[in-house]
Amino acid sequence: YRNNTFYECQGTLTMRHGNETLVENNYFIGNRIPNTGGIRVINETQTVRNNHLQGLTGTRFRGALVVMNGVPNSPINRYFQVKDSDISKNIVIDCDHVQLCAGSDTERSATPINTTMTSNIIYNEGKNDVFTVYDDISGITFNSNILSKNSKENETKIHDVSTKSIILRYR
Repeated sequence: YRNNTFYECQGTLTMRHGNETLVENNYFIGNRIPNTGGIRVINETQTVRNNHLQGLTGTRFRGALVVMNGVPNSPINRYFQVKDSDISKNIVIDCDHVQLCAGSDTERSATPINTTMTSNIIYNEGKNDVFTVYDDISGITFNSNILSKNSKENETKIHDVSTKSIILRYR
C-alpha cells in the first residue's frame, strides 16, 4: 500500500492474514472526525514506513498506529503474533491513540517480538501518554524516536536504545 491518501476514514488499514506487507508513503488525515483510524499491525515481517498520520481519533483497534498481540499457535482465523516487523520514519501528529500490544487478554497473549520502532515522530501537545501499552513490550526495540515534550514514556515503559527518545521542545 503505497502513496495513498486516507481522508476522514473511519477504520484502519489492517495487516491481518498476510505477511510481508509494505505500507509506505501514505497520508491518513482524520481532521479530528470521530473514529478515524490509521494502521494496524498483525502478523510477520510487516513494514510500516514514511507514513503521515494526523488528527486521528479512533480507539481500541482503530487507533492511529496499533501493534497487536497475537494468539499462540493461532488458528488461521485469529491473530498471528507480530514478528520481525519494522515501523520507521512515520510522523504521527495530534492522534489520540498509539497502542502497543493491543488486544492483550488470555487468548491474545503472544506479544510482538523482534520488532523495531525507529526514527518515528510522535507528537501530541495535549497528551502525556502518547503510547498506550497493554502488555510486555520487551520484544519491540525503540531507536531514535522523537516524542512530544510532554511525553512521560522516556521515564516509564519505553526504553530507547539510542540513549533515550528525543523530546521535542516547542515554545
